[in-house]
Amino acid sequence: MRRGMLNGKQSMAKHGVEKARAAKREGDTRPKPGLVPVKRLELARRWLLAFLQQKEAWRCRKLPMQVVLPKYAITTDASPFGVGAILSVVDKEQDNLTPTVALAGKITKNVAAVLGVEFRQASGQAVLEAFAVLLVIRYWRATLRGSRLLLKADSTVALALSKKLSSSTATLNFIGAELNIVLEGARMQDLVAHHLPGKLNVEADYLSRPDLQVSPPDRLKDLSVRHLNEAWMLESQLPPPGVEPQLWGMSAVYSCM
Repeated sequence: MRRGMLNGKQSMAKHGVEKARAAKREGDTRPKPGLVPVKRLELARRWLLAFLQQKEAWRCRKLPMQVVLPKYAITTDASPFGVGAILSVVDKEQDNLTPTVALAGKITKNVAAVLGVEFRQASGQAVLEAFAVLLVIRYWRATLRGSRLLLKADSTVALALSKKLSSSTATLNFIGAELNIVLEGARMQDLVAHHLPGKLNVEADYLSRPDLQVSPPDRLKDLSVRHLNEAWMLESQLPPPGVEPQLWGMSAVYSCM
């Protein structure tokens, strides 16, 4: 964990780089080879502790020798008003999806504030799309345990986050860290991300707009829709950027190892 960073610090100390830097400092000219930026190391430590405290935590990853096809598919969407998703069973022989249950949740003022986005404004769309992925996988993790998942969304940001790619946005990194705790704890294999154009994402889009005064799409009429409450949506294993900004690289704090 962070081995490259620590090796780099040792190399600088060995070749006198840190000593030269110390000589140029004003006031405190002592070499500091044992100091590393907490914002680059503390998050990894906190994430590992949070993961190990989960009931679902496991110690050994077992990977199949052959490629395992997805058993389930989740289609997600989000809007400034809410998030929506559909869980489907993948029919491998017929090559189609059979919807089984739907999920919906409102983006309240409190949820928007915790996520650091403007309430009911399109500027927070990327964050909300990623948040939708986190919520639905966390909600259905018991069903998805140990399986490979087909994730269908019309947001490239949400799909990139599901592949464990970092972001320059603190809130997206927070959502990514939370998502990976869920994926690791549920022993889920890598996600198969599929971009679904917005015009084809009709059902999930409808679910993400709770105040829409129109009839639901035909495929939703016979599905049970489960609604998320605000308290559950805001549960987290790590403090969000608004609570501990330094944890997400929003300030430079140093500590002795």
